[in-house]
Amino acid sequence: LLETADDPTLCTHRLPPQGARVLSIGFNPQGTHVVTGGADGCVRVWHVSSLRLASHARLESEMRRKPPLVWAVLLLSDLVAVSADSSGHVTFHDGRHGTLVRRFASH
Repeated sequence: LLETADDPTLCTHRLPPQGARVLSIGFNPQGTHVVTGGADGCVRVWHVSSLRLASHARLESEMRRKPPLVWAVLLLSDLVAVSADSSGHVTFHDGRHGTLVRRFASH
């Protein structure tokens, strides 16, 4: 995580290793949590203050050998994590528990 308020930009925190590249990242409006989407098909929600994992959700691969790539993530104020992946799905997960709320196919 980077601090951009001062010049030069400083790296203030590093997320723990996740087993795959992070492809997308977003904060909730309050700035208390961060969501990451990875090349392993996982959406993870982290506590910013401690960098502890709050929840973890693995996206469905639908009969494919490789998991979908999580291209975009958004964390809403109620900690619902929204993700868009390479299989054309938009998925909503409860960011507190990692449970599926809703999933839509975009094509």
